[in-house]
Amino acid sequence: MNRTPESKTNAIILIMLIGFISAFFWYYLKDSIIAPISDSVITPFHWPISIFCDYYAINNTFNQSGFYGDYNYLTGGITLLQILKFISLGNPYYGSKIILFTYFFFSAFYVYKMTKKLSPNIRYLATIILVFFNYPILFVVHTANFEGFVLILLIFSYLYYRKNRADITFFLIGVAGAIKIFPLFIWFVYVKKDNFLKSIKYTSLGFLIAFISPFIISLFYYPHGNVVDSFIGWTDTLASGTATKMYKDTMVVGYNGVFFGHSLLNSIRLIMTPNESFMFVFMTKYYMQILLTSTCLILFSAFISLKIKSVIYRYIFILAALCLFRPTSTDYYLVQFFVPFIALMMSDLNYKYDFRILIATCILFLSKNYYIFFDNNYITSNTIINSLTLLFIYIIIILNPKSREDERIE
Repeated sequence: MNRTPESKTNAIILIMLIGFISAFFWYYLKDSIIAPISDSVITPFHWPISIFCDYYAINNTFNQSGFYGDYNYLTGGITLLQILKFISLGNPYYGSKIILFTYFFFSAFYVYKMTKKLSPNIRYLATIILVFFNYPILFVVHTANFEGFVLILLIFSYLYYRKNRADITFFLIGVAGAIKIFPLFIWFVYVKKDNFLKSIKYTSLGFLIAFISPFIISLFYYPHGNVVDSFIGWTDTLASGTATKMYKDTMVVGYNGVFFGHSLLNSIRLIMTPNESFMFVFMTKYYMQILLTSTCLILFSAFISLKIKSVIYRYIFILAALCLFRPTSTDYYLVQFFVPFIALMMSDLNYKYDFRILIATCILFLSKNYYIFFDNNYITSNTIINSLTLLFIYIIIILNPKSREDERIE
C-alpha cells in the first residue's frame, strides 16, 4: 500500500490521540470509580510533588558545591546549569519554567518544520498531538531531565544533515555527548567513508568546546575560579566515584532502575521481583560482567548499524540498542526516537517495513501503564511492553539492513 506522508500522519494522530485519552481515562477510572476509591492524584509519571525533580536536585548540588558536586552529567551539563542560573536570575523555579518552555517549543518547532507538505489543519493538529500528547516528551518535561536539551541538539543535528552540512551535524553530536555520553553513538548514524575524517574532527571539536566551556565560564561567573583549579576540582570529585557508586547502588544493582524503565534487564528485574533478594546478590556479584556485556552489545550494534543503508533505520536501530542493552534505561530516553520517527512519518518513500516500524515507534510514545505490579505506581506494564516493542524494532531492522534506501538530502 502506497501511504502518503499525510495518510501516515493521520494514522499516527489517531493512534496517539486514542492512546493518550485512554491512558488518562484509565487512571481516572481506576482510582476514582473502581474500589478502593482514592482521592490521590495519579498520573503515568512520578508523584506530582516530584515535578522537575531531576533539575531541582542537580541544581541544588550545583549551587551548594559548584564543580565539587556529585554529578551524573558530564561537564556540558554544568554549562547548562550555569546558563539556566544566569537566565533565571538564580531562581530554580524560573529555571524549571524555562526548561518546560524550551522543551515544548523546540519539539513543536521540529514537527512544524518537518511537516511542510501537509495541509495546514493537519500540520497544526500534528504539532499539537505529537508534542503535547507524547508520553516521553511529557516525562522529560515532568522530570526536567537534561535529556530534553540533548534532544534539541540532535534535532538540529538532523536538520543540518538534511542540508548536507556534515560539519555542523557532527559538531552538535559532540556537544550533546559532552552533556551525556550516549549521544556520541549517534555519530554512527551519519558517518560514511567520505566523511569519516570530517566526522572525527567536528565531533571531537564539539565535545571539547562543550567539555571545557564551564571552566571558561567560571572565570567570570559562578562557580568563580581559574580554569585549572576548576577542572582539578571536577576531576577529583569524579575520581572519588561517589556519583557513579550512588547510581550503581540505586539504579543498577538497586531496584530503582526498574521504575519507569524499559531495558531488557529492567524487564527481567520486574519479572524476578518475587526473588529480588537473589537478583540483588546476583547483580552485586556480577556487576562488572553485566556492565561489560552491556557495553559489548551496544558497541556490536553500533558497528553492525553501518550495514544499514537507511539513515532513518540506522538511527532507530542504534536508539533501540541503547535502550535495550543498557543496564537500566528510563522512559524519558525514549524521547530520542522523536527525531527519526518524524522523519520516517514524513518520508515520501514507502518500503516494506516502514509502516510497521513507524507504528512500533509510535507505541513507545504512548503511556501503557494499564497494569500496576506489586501495588507500586512506578512499576507497570509499560516496562514489559516497551522492552518487547524495542526488541521487535531491533530484530526487524537487523534482519533487513538493506530493505530501505538512504534518504535523499537537500
